Amino acid sequence: MSKVTYFNEIRDLCYIRRSMPEVISRRECINGNEWFLIFDDVRKKFYKLKGNAGEIWEMLNGENTVDSIVNQILSKSPDNKDAVIKDVCQFISRVGRKGLIKAAIRKVSEQEITRYEDIISSSALRRRSAGDGY
Repeated sequence: MSKVTYFNEIRDLCYIRRSMPEVISRRECINGNEWFLIFDDVRKKFYKLKGNAGEIWEMLNGENTVDSIVNQILSKSPDNKDAVIKDVCQFISRVGRKGLIKAAIRKVSEQEITRYEDIISSSALRRRSAGDGY
């Protein structure tokens, strides 16, 4: 599967990275270079990230979709969009295989929430009118 096809499948997902106490992460300046350090306390493994990888890691907070992560990186440095998509997808795939991501959720729009609320309230009204109250 190409990275663009994979991107289209995951673009609306919000990934959630594992965090303390399981995984400890922080930015460090080592020999003049900025690194993002991750320690997985469960697997006892240490990872050093640089470049966009550290930024992507920080954005895996359950709030940013994959598409918004790509767009945020592009807004800081207008690289080739296909290259950024490839980097983001490869990074998510790698940290997923290493068990550093704990969930992926699809962001729900306000319109979908309103529609679900309408369905739930009409369903509750039907149950009440049928005598199946709470």
